[in-house]
Amino acid sequence: MVQKETNRRVSPNRFSCSRQVIAMNEFEIVNTEDVLCFTPNDVMKILNRSKSQVYELFHRADFPSFKTGERSLAVKRVDFYRWQEEKKEEFKKCKQ
Repeated sequence: MVQKETNRRVSPNRFSCSRQVIAMNEFEIVNTEDVLCFTPNDVMKILNRSKSQVYELFHRADFPSFKTGERSLAVKRVDFYRWQEEKKEEFKKCKQ
């Protein structure tokens, strides 16, 4: 079976400029210095983990996440990288 290719064009007025950048870079975060907080989706991309693994991480007591609404979760960028460095150090100590 041959799959038919479709060429869809998005109207330039449909999305704002920043929205187009997000769409083009769907699977990578280009510049994390401009971001104050990461969502679970951001952490999924950074750590290359599944959605369920990231949500487990966000609910761990040692992970510095917080609720941004009734159901939304986030972690401050600075706290995330600090936590990540602490875990790397713990891992190095365990290997010795």
